[in-house]
Amino acid sequence: MRPKINVRNIRTALRHPSLIWLLLKGYEEVQLTKEHVEIHLRRVSQIEISGNISDPIDLVCRAIDVSSNPCYRLRDHVYLVCRYLCPSKVVETGVHNGFSSAFMLKALEETGGRLYSIDLPNVEYEADDGRIHRDVLPPRSETGFVVPERLKANWELILGDSREKLPKLLQSIGEIDIFHHDSAHTYDLMTFEYETAWPYLKHNGLLLSHDADWNNAFDDFCHRHSADYRIHKGVGIARKSSAGSNKS
Repeated sequence: MRPKINVRNIRTALRHPSLIWLLLKGYEEVQLTKEHVEIHLRRVSQIEISGNISDPIDLVCRAIDVSSNPCYRLRDHVYLVCRYLCPSKVVETGVHNGFSSAFMLKALEETGGRLYSIDLPNVEYEADDGRIHRDVLPPRSETGFVVPERLKANWELILGDSREKLPKLLQSIGEIDIFHHDSAHTYDLMTFEYETAWPYLKHNGLLLSHDADWNNAFDDFCHRHSADYRIHKGVGIARKSSAGSNKS
């Protein structure tokens, strides 16, 4: 097989010399990405957060700061959050390759708990600033392809639009510990997901949002609900300070 060499693959291999041989053998993007994530899954458990971590919002901020991994820095922080908080039920929207899912599942394998993920594959959408975003998977790959088989025992993957799937999922599983938004970052969809998940979050549960600084959806939501929150390096973190009843 003739190696498929592109700039992304070369940069990845240069960060991790063990991947150079695989690149020369002809491994393509999907195979290299799987091996790349495996490297970081083995390393992430070595990261520690020192000092008092009683404040969940502060914990997330510090997890982002200590995640020195240049490849998945704003993905592997979710491993630390799940490892330290030991959630029993985590719900996320937006899986794509499965980077965040893999790091969360690595922590949940160690602490117990289950991850429920909703993804609408190969989406193209217009952000609020007019830019077109294409969340397209590599050829011959499926949603969450980087998640190792050994981590899938605690994972339920649901394919479809979160507007339809998220309410049904939450009604079926009840109270959750963490909600993680990483699907289409439009004001309308972000607001819908936040509002849908919030009633199901337990007391001191966390709502996390990737790219929360793309628009005002996160700020507006937190102000409406008088939630304790922060946006740190693009990640929105809101804590539910009072217990709410689940929707029927």
